[in-house]
Amino acid sequence: MKAQSISINTIIIAALALIVLIILIAIMGRNFVVFTNTTSDCRSLGGNCDHTEKECTSLGNVINHGVKCGGNKICCIPLIPE
Repeated sequence: MKAQSISINTIIIAALALIVLIILIAIMGRNFVVFTNTTSDCRSLGGNCDHTEKECTSLGNVINHGVKCGGNKICCIPLIPE
């Protein structure tokens, strides 16, 4: 039996594909971090941290529990943007 060998072209194409894949993963990972940092800020979502949960719901707004405001304040987002 003859031994089969991989051509140099196949090795080069596989290496280039691996490099492109690594670059895409790096870019997507960086964009995901930017997205999570942006959406973790109450003001960037159109809300504010000026109300308690009771005040927010009595105004007819919604509460975003995924954003921390500090103290007993919550991220209160108006249903109809101002």
